[in-house]
Order: sequence, then C-alpha cells, then structure tokens
Amino acid sequence: MQDVVLATYNGERTLPLTLERMASLEGPKGGWRLIVVDNNSRDNTKDIVNRHQARLNILYLFCPTQGKNNALNMALEHVQSDLIIFTDDDVLPAPRWLHHYQKNASAHEQYDVFGGPILPFWMSAPDIDYERAIPIGPAYALTPPDLATGPVQPDKIWGANMAVRRHLFDHGLRFNPNVGPAPGQYMMGSETELLRRLAATGTRAWFDTEAHLQHIIRPEQMTRRWLIGRALRFGRSLEAIKRQRGEPPASRKLPRWMLRKIITERLLSDGNFLLRNKERALSHAWQHGLLLGQAKERMRDIAPIKR
Repeated sequence: MQDVVLATYNGERTLPLTLERMASLEGPKGGWRLIVVDNNSRDNTKDIVNRHQARLNILYLFCPTQGKNNALNMALEHVQSDLIIFTDDDVLPAPRWLHHYQKNASAHEQYDVFGGPILPFWMSAPDIDYERAIPIGPAYALTPPDLATGPVQPDKIWGANMAVRRHLFDHGLRFNPNVGPAPGQYMMGSETELLRRLAATGTRAWFDTEAHLQHIIRPEQMTRRWLIGRALRFGRSLEAIKRQRGEPPASRKLPRWMLRKIITERLLSDGNFLLRNKERALSHAWQHGLLLGQAKERMRDIAPIKR
C-alpha cells in the first residue's frame, strides 16, 4: 500500500479542496493511504478530515509540537510503504499522480528521490502579470517551467510534490525541526534543506513532468503585504544556506548599500502603490523583503564587539 504524507496547520480554506481532489485520484496498484498530520490546528481541520474518511483511507495524527518538520517526522514513525510521497494541504494533484510515482519508483531503481512539476492554481484571476513582477517560483513554490523528465539535482524538487524511498529514513534521516513553517518568523525550505543534505551525499533524483499538481494560490497571497513576508523568509533562507555551506560572514557590519537599498525599495514600492502601478509596487516590495530577510539573517552572524 502506497503512503502519502500531508502536514496541515489551520488549513480549513484549502484542505477540503485538496481532500476532494485526493478522493478522485486513480489509485495505484495495491491501494494507498493518506497520512494527515494535524500540526496543532485551531480551526476545523479535524472535522474536515473526519468528513472525508468515508471516501479516503486516512490515518489522522495530531502533532502538538508546532513546526511542519515536527509533523513530518511524526508521520515517518507510521509509514509502511517503500516509497513515501510528500505533499501539502493546498494542492490539486493530476488524476494519475500516484500512478506516475509508482511507475517511476519501479522503473528507476537507482534513484531514491522523485518529484514533479508544481503549477499555479489561482483562486482569484490575476489582475497583473505576476511572473513578470516577481520571481514566481520561490514566491509560490512553483517549479521552473524548463525542467524536463530525467535526472535532476535533489534540491531542484519542491516539497509539495516529492517522494523519497523509505530506506533513507530507516537509516536515520529526518527533517530539520529548526527550519520550515513554525510559530512566528521562520525560514523557508523545510524539505529543500533535507534535499540539500541528500544531494551532498550523492543521492540521485528523478523528475517526471507527468507527475504534476497545482498549488492553490489564495487571494491574500497575491497582496503586497504577504509577498513582503514571503520574500523576507526567502532572504533568510538564502543566507542560512550560505552558513550551512561554511561561507564566512561577509562583514562585521551590514554594508551601507544594503541598508540604503532596503529603504529605497520600500519607498519605491509605496510610491508605485499610491500611483496604482501594482506590478512595479510588487516588484519593489519583493526586493525590499528579500534584502530585509538577508539583513536579519546576517545580523545573527555578526559577533558583538567586545568593549
């Protein structure tokens, strides 16, 4: 039986859509099971899951320790299939999504990580060209459109649409609880951090364009405020990756150009927002958030000056 793992936190707006789509999937050979880990939600998540029990084979788990990676690690204690598929509570998989994962795992035994495209599903029709305004990939966890079927680096795969062979976890691999969604500010890239570790050990990954799904983009995720927060977390993640690679801090102080740029980008975003040039306002907002996130993370590396 194929296991699919889904962690959710206060996902009542999109979780019903995801479960409805899951219920309509073409089941793989041997059947499948959905492991839903409720990461201490305060909404109607449990009731939503219960309503779908009749149509889906669901194992419901409750993880009181907040943090997506804590929830994913809990799920690993319950998986049974040789291949573990990971996804999110705001996705719409293609009808034969599970079939393609099963096919790839069987056909490419020398690969231990698998993934597929993540495409946008806009709940509200975009009123501007978001792809031109912002880096739409990191903004909405969408895979690059030029990725073709074949071998890829593991960190080219995104966590909402990935699978990992269980034997890697049997040898002690776990998600890092210090990154990913958690209370307060967090760094992006919970699954990416794990995939980078696998890449460093030579683990091989296979990408299949047929194993695609859509990521639901809610109306509030199209706003300037939300995108600034997203960019800030992305900026922090970029700096954290440099630290993990052992790159030394650039300076004991933040460069003046960065401080000026943070202020300038915010002013340009505000000005274009007032002029109702939404595309430019969002573009500058993203740059503001990105640089602010990088600056915040760099501050962690600046040792206090001894007096």
